[in-house]
Amino acid sequence: MNRKVRFGFVLTKDEKNALVRLAELEGGLSEAAMLRRLIRRAAKEQGLGTQVTTEEAGRSRGQEHGVISGG
Repeated sequence: MNRKVRFGFVLTKDEKNALVRLAELEGGLSEAAMLRRLIRRAAKEQGLGTQVTTEEAGRSRGQEHGVISGG
């Protein structure tokens, strides 16, 4: 996925700690990847839908099921 938009915001210490812990529980995702996953989930729950590339969809499914690909 080609990310072109940067979005910065401020979190409380508790929010930051929760984000870090969620990312760890999701298999060691980066904080940015965890935020993207949370946004996609919330959008889907609200019926908004999101445009996710095939590459991103495959990567997300693999991580959700514990699939690790390597060379």
